[in-house]
Amino acid sequence: MTLIDIFKCILCAIGISAGQLLFKLASNRLSAGASMFEPLVLLIVGSSFAVYAATSIYWMWILQRIPLSTAYVFLAITYAIVPLSAMLLFGETVRPSYWLGAALIGIGIFIAVQ
Repeated sequence: MTLIDIFKCILCAIGISAGQLLFKLASNRLSAGASMFEPLVLLIVGSSFAVYAATSIYWMWILQRIPLSTAYVFLAITYAIVPLSAMLLFGETVRPSYWLGAALIGIGIFIAVQ
């Protein structure tokens, strides 16, 4: 697996993470009393679907070039990207034990791609 292949897989994981963050953003608007049909909520939800669709197409392109068993390992980095982003963007708290688990996943990714 080349560095370019690794970058492609990480980019896909970032896309999936972005979709999750957009869903959370829409959920926060709904929790604050917004209607599901409010234009901003519809825009955010539509954007999340668009990001997921684009990421899915990109993932299929990746899988034409990289074995699934190799590429799929990199999607595990979403377990670090999403909580870190949730802390920074939404002020969420993530327990230290979660970060320990995420670090172990990172070690597993490193081992798996060797």
